[in-house]
Amino acid sequence: MSKARLVAVKATGASCKGAILDKSRLSRSDLSQTDFSGVRAHKSNFYQAQLVSANFTDAVLDESNFESAKLSHADFSQSNLEKTTFTNAQLSEADFSRAVLSKAILDGADCQNTKFSSADLSKASFREAEIEEAV
Repeated sequence: MSKARLVAVKATGASCKGAILDKSRLSRSDLSQTDFSGVRAHKSNFYQAQLVSANFTDAVLDESNFESAKLSHADFSQSNLEKTTFTNAQLSEADFSRAVLSKAILDGADCQNTKFSSADLSKASFREAEIEEAV
């Protein structure tokens, strides 16, 4: 399903487990509580998507765009997020444990109570991000 276009759709609680979504466009969609574990979505666009409590464990999301997305309580543990954009995203209480976030952009993101334990944050940008109580 590479290059899929799911713009402004509502599919909460869906399962995309292990799907290949490279260069897909899922902007402005409500995909809260969706299982994206093991998904490959290289260079995909999740601009302004609602992804509250979504599961992205072990996903490959490098060079993707989550600008202004709502990702509170989302699980990105052990995911590849290299060069991914989270500008102005809502990431409170999300889990990035053991994720690769090298060269990621989290400028202006809400990272309150977000877990970054053992994550690779080399050259990641957090300009004007709210990082209170992040671990």
